[in-house]
Amino acid sequence: MEHIPDGKQNTSSTLHKVRGWVFLLVCLELQLLLEGVLSSYGLFQNEWIKQFSDDMARSWMQGGEQQTASVVLSLLLGTGFLSYPISDFLVKQLGCLQVVVSGMGAVLATGSLLGAAQATSLQRLYLTAGVGTGIGLGLVYHSVQVSLYELITRESYLRPRVVLTMALCAKGLGTAVVAPLVDHLLLAHGDYRPVVICLAGLVLLCSAVYGWTYFKPKDQSEPVLFHRDSIVHLLQEEDKEDEDANNNNSLVPQTPKLSIRNIVVLLVFAWSSFFAICGYLVPYVFIEKLAEDRGMPGQGPVFLAVIGTADCFGRLLASCYLPRRPRNNAYCTLVVYSSCMIVCGIALFTVTSLSPIYVAGNFLQMAAYAAVFGFTGGCFLVLGHFCLADHLRGWPIRTDHALMYPSMMLQMAASLFGPIIAGSLVDRFVVADVAFHVAGSSLVVAGSILHLVPLLQRWRCRKAADTKREIDVLVLGSSRIFIEHNYFGQQRMHTSIQRTPCTV
Repeated sequence: MEHIPDGKQNTSSTLHKVRGWVFLLVCLELQLLLEGVLSSYGLFQNEWIKQFSDDMARSWMQGGEQQTASVVLSLLLGTGFLSYPISDFLVKQLGCLQVVVSGMGAVLATGSLLGAAQATSLQRLYLTAGVGTGIGLGLVYHSVQVSLYELITRESYLRPRVVLTMALCAKGLGTAVVAPLVDHLLLAHGDYRPVVICLAGLVLLCSAVYGWTYFKPKDQSEPVLFHRDSIVHLLQEEDKEDEDANNNNSLVPQTPKLSIRNIVVLLVFAWSSFFAICGYLVPYVFIEKLAEDRGMPGQGPVFLAVIGTADCFGRLLASCYLPRRPRNNAYCTLVVYSSCMIVCGIALFTVTSLSPIYVAGNFLQMAAYAAVFGFTGGCFLVLGHFCLADHLRGWPIRTDHALMYPSMMLQMAASLFGPIIAGSLVDRFVVADVAFHVAGSSLVVAGSILHLVPLLQRWRCRKAADTKREIDVLVLGSSRIFIEHNYFGQQRMHTSIQRTPCTV
């Protein structure tokens, strides 16, 4: 009997498996480094203020030092979103391999970081440390995500949920590892330039190892558009396969419809992610400033490491919850998702209640606030994709790229303007308290507006139940049965006219 393959490469070659595992570990290591660099970039804030204070006084922004220095991180994160459609175009239209795109991004990021080390003006720093590094790191990150996706979906000996859990924890581990490293190098050299050169060397080295160990599975499908944390879509596809298996006995297939309700739900989630990112990025930039205001100078990297470690545990818990979530009741996941946002915002809002004069216990209390922020932040960053997919069940959000663009554009806008607004508040009020208040309020708003989704769904269902009713006539033998079909797909017979005589 001819063997029918199950859609995955199933080989017994030991060398093949070893090569796949090595490439997997290299991808995770590179992802950890990239996430750590992005999360630790705010530690250069004071160095840029010290080195380019004269240019900041003559800046066209007419803002303070903190606001002007925050533009670098804003450009780094904002332009990173532009790399995803660029990489998608290079792979689909020009036929480039992912390893080629990664090499281009590594060269661009390394050259930009080296250029930032030699920058003599604020404008050149924006161009190198901001735009060039953001696009370069984004290209590398996109290639790693696609490579992980293709590797896990083609190699049957890999455990997808275990590997994806490791990939999701890369951000927390990267922050916990890279932030203390950057702080140690800054203290050792007293200047940001040697540290930036070291980061450029690490990015180039890890990217070279990625290219050397590049593992291309057979029978690759068409590349797809990815964004940050989008590796979790593989778990969504597994959920979809399970749902399709449960619905195999359905006689009438459900056809996805582009409805106004789905569009409104997508917009609500997009605006929620906009407010969430605006508040979520503030601690990564101004945690050191807040620690200084509380009499703990130099402790900012320690709190960043606490945030990263707690973020890792939060992602682990979220990844364990996802397979066990009630898939038929999307409201439960929505409550967990919004609650994590609200608790995260409350932690940011109340961390400023610590005494501005250092007293015993301030360090532990601020570390506790940082742990709560990191834990809940890691949870809602993972749950967001699944919560949206549960509410748009059956809608082709994974394959229709146009459905992802509104959310991506709002996330890019939040990355661009969030740190700048927080920097302007720090300059105006001298301390970072108001910036953290606004960030916490933004996260609370982001979690609160999500509760409009079930209200919208109830209103829509109630309206449909009142207006969209159809009555069919079923002739059985000598009897006529009237059946009412409502919006929910339920059927009930009219009690007053059941089994009326058929006159046909």
